[in-house]
Amino acid sequence: MSDPSRAELLKEIERLEKVNRVLIRRVQRSINSAGSDFGLFEQNIHLDRLVKERTREVESRNVELSVARNKAEEAALSKSRFLANMSHELRTPLNAVIGVAQILESTALSEVQSGYLDLLSQASQHLLGLIDDILDFTRVESGALPLKLTPISPRRLVSEVISSLKHMPDASGLEVSAQISPSVPDGILADARRLRQVLVNLIGNACKFTESGSVSVSMEHRGEQLHVSVTDTGIGICSDQLVHIFERFAQADSGSSRRHGGTGLGLAISRHLVRLWGGELTLQSIPGEGTQLSFTIPCQPVEIALTLERAAAPISQQDARVLLVDDHPVNRLVARRLLEILGVEVIEATSGAEALEVLQTRDVDVILMDCQMPDMDGFETTRRIRQLRTETSTTPIIALTASVLEEDQRKCLEAGMNAHIAKPVQRETLSEVLSTWGRPALASVSA
Repeated sequence: MSDPSRAELLKEIERLEKVNRVLIRRVQRSINSAGSDFGLFEQNIHLDRLVKERTREVESRNVELSVARNKAEEAALSKSRFLANMSHELRTPLNAVIGVAQILESTALSEVQSGYLDLLSQASQHLLGLIDDILDFTRVESGALPLKLTPISPRRLVSEVISSLKHMPDASGLEVSAQISPSVPDGILADARRLRQVLVNLIGNACKFTESGSVSVSMEHRGEQLHVSVTDTGIGICSDQLVHIFERFAQADSGSSRRHGGTGLGLAISRHLVRLWGGELTLQSIPGEGTQLSFTIPCQPVEIALTLERAAAPISQQDARVLLVDDHPVNRLVARRLLEILGVEVIEATSGAEALEVLQTRDVDVILMDCQMPDMDGFETTRRIRQLRTETSTTPIIALTASVLEEDQRKCLEAGMNAHIAKPVQRETLSEVLSTWGRPALASVSA
């Protein structure tokens, strides 16, 4: 074989070796790739198994949480119903206590008797406040404490609250005053009842924990916000207790509940109400020097001149005739006497059926309707009155009931009633209702 042939052969051998190495590398890569894919396959199977296990765990946990949530909601609903029923049952006898106390105030009493009556009135009003606090807190927990915004006068509201609290025993010997800035609008849009409740809680607490000195209320309007502060010169609160002061059932110290009374719910409820407005309630205190509670709420100025003029308009209640519908004899006795003190003629009916019979032959200016009555309740009685084809069908009907929840009030309005009065009934409330819904008032408004 010649040399060129050998050279060609060597080249061919070298080429084949290169090809072989390439093939070997490709085979190795294929083997490695197959092994990697197999490893990934095994990992995918493992991950899929884990995902399924976790999914089953999550689904099982969700079922448990759903069951627990349903049980919690049922428990909360049962508690709310229980407290609502208890509130109703407590208000009924308390209506007699407070009502009879008001009736006695209109009689001739000796100085000693007047003193006893004051103690009775204060104790019964305190008990009513405790019942309201407990009921309000159940509404806070269930989120069923809405705000009802209406035009109000903030100056008038503060003045009324301070005037009412000045006569309480806790305020005895204290200087209770208010400083209302000229920047505060004459009228704002707010929930008068709830704002009054916050002010009563804050000012009442300040008076309760201030043995001597003063309690002052300041109010000003800045940047579309109403700023309110209640400052006292009382015992103050230690810094380690401040973090708990807004918690439910909290007291400034372990002995405060016994010495000063109260449920420990007032500040918790007040903070919730302020937050419903989109505001915040804060507290600053120095032990031995005093405490300042402040809150801000959005403030929308409104025109209330007409509202105040109508509210203040003197409307005679003499010769007014009221149909009082209630199956409870003590409730009828109390309401009748309070109405008679106001100079009102009262016609009584012990049931819804009897009320319908009375209205066939007698004209009345206002109907005071109890809601919980046997056979035909106040709601059905109201619906039947509204269906009458006489002028009687438009007679104002006011619920007079110990059921005070928002849903109870809504049910009254849906049945055709015009307004709602909660028991225990107050003489001032009756007077206001007669002024608002009596026929003389309606005539003056329509004119």
